[in-house]
Amino acid sequence: MRDFGFWQYAVGSLCALIIGFSKTGVPGTGILMVPMMAWVFGGRLSVGATLPLLIFADCFAVAFYRADAQWDRLRQLIPWVVVGLAGGTWFLK
Repeated sequence: MRDFGFWQYAVGSLCALIIGFSKTGVPGTGILMVPMMAWVFGGRLSVGATLPLLIFADCFAVAFYRADAQWDRLRQLIPWVVVGLAGGTWFLK
């Protein structure tokens, strides 16, 4: 387990905020988060740290906009999400 300092927590929190901005319709902000996470966590670990943030942001967006969500389309995406997660896990190993 890595021991993180204050600046690493600060950059990680800023990355979480940037992910929130990118999910609310501010295009292009998500790309700023990628090198920042790689700087704090390193290459492989940054992917593992970023993925839960992205999934949580998507779940929060669906919960917030549940009345407007198209549930049939979300259900159609589930198998492809699982395939993508499995492929990414295999690729990074």
